[in-house]
Amino acid sequence: MTAPARIPECQSDLLVGGHGGIARLSEAVRQARAGSTINVEAGIYHDDSVLIDKPIRIVGRNGTPIFQALHLTPNGGIFRISADVEIENLAFCGAASLSGNAAGIRQTVGILTVRRCAFRGNQNGTFCADDPEAKLIVEDSQFIDNGAGDGHTHGLYIGSES
Repeated sequence: MTAPARIPECQSDLLVGGHGGIARLSEAVRQARAGSTINVEAGIYHDDSVLIDKPIRIVGRNGTPIFQALHLTPNGGIFRISADVEIENLAFCGAASLSGNAAGIRQTVGILTVRRCAFRGNQNGTFCADDPEAKLIVEDSQFIDNGAGDGHTHGLYIGSES
C-alpha cells in the first residue's frame, strides 16, 4: 500500500466560500502555507483554475463543492498539481482545452491523494504525468462520462506529459 501525501503539520486553516470565507480557491492556495488545510464550502465554483505548488490539504465540507469549467481550461487542468497534496470530497466537471487533453486534475510531480471525489464530463478525469517520483492514490472516487469516446481520452490517465 502506498503512503498518502506527505503534508507537514501546520496550524494554518483557510475557508473558501460561505460566510466570511475567501471567494476563490485559487486565492486561498496563494495565501496558504505548506501544511495548511483549506476547507471549501459546498457550492459551484466556476472557472477557478488552481495551481498548487505546495503541500496542502483541500477538503470539501457541508456537501460537495463543484469546480466547473465553463470556458477552456488553462494549464491543462482545473487543478494543476506539482506538490504533495490531499484532495477530499470535491467534484470536477467540464475541463476542456483545444488540445483535447484537459483534466479535472493534472498532476505533474509529488504524491496526490484523491479521496471521495467525482470527475464528470471532463476530457480526462485525472491526468498523472509519467514521473517515477509521482504517486497517485485514488480512494472511493467516481469517474463518469469523461472523454470523447474516441479512445484517446480517459477517466484516469497515467502517462507522458504532452
